[in-house]
Amino acid sequence: MKLKHIIHSLSLACCLIAGLSLTSCLNDDNSDNNYSPEESRTMLTAMSGTYSGKAFIAYLKSANGSYYTDINSDVKEDSVTTYFSVRSDSTLTVQFPVSLLAHCVIDSTNTALISALQHSSTQTLTCKIYLQPDFTSSSYYYGFYALPQETTTVDVGSGTNTFRVKIEYAMSATYFNSSKYNFSSIGQYFISANGMAFYILPGTISVNGEEQKMTPCPILFRGTR
Repeated sequence: MKLKHIIHSLSLACCLIAGLSLTSCLNDDNSDNNYSPEESRTMLTAMSGTYSGKAFIAYLKSANGSYYTDINSDVKEDSVTTYFSVRSDSTLTVQFPVSLLAHCVIDSTNTALISALQHSSTQTLTCKIYLQPDFTSSSYYYGFYALPQETTTVDVGSGTNTFRVKIEYAMSATYFNSSKYNFSSIGQYFISANGMAFYILPGTISVNGEEQKMTPCPILFRGTR
């Protein structure tokens, strides 16, 4: 499946949002925007459950810092099987596939780091769902932002080739050294399909305390109950 079709799975209107700042979309008390407690509870109850599907990562074919112009010719995607779950208290628990981050290593000759990431296990990531009426059509889908509540720190590899990888997440981010590719942590629950899709956005990735070894890439989760 081409990357443009994956991106379109959330909808043409709100998957790629250039220059978006989400801070204005979230109330200071972290309550859902324009929804009563009863409405929020009804929507979150409908969304609750465990979803099986895939996580897709968009990454550069050649991560050399060049300017990339075509999301289909310059950017690739890879995927792994994963699952995630939603609770009615707005908690989204994701099995985050650290192995996909092997594609984010800038130096392709750093085979020790790449191999360590490829053989790493998934990490549990807890997120909060913020329902958003701007991306909601009550008969067809519910829109939301998926915001991780902590960083992910994991040791990958073994022996002298052990790396401490720390992932800090963003609400919105620009990727691939081009303002053309702006993503936000938008998601949608598709009512009739009992399916969900959302982005998780690594904002920075450090390896043994150094940030220049890896370029963050957006990750799209899709699944059905």
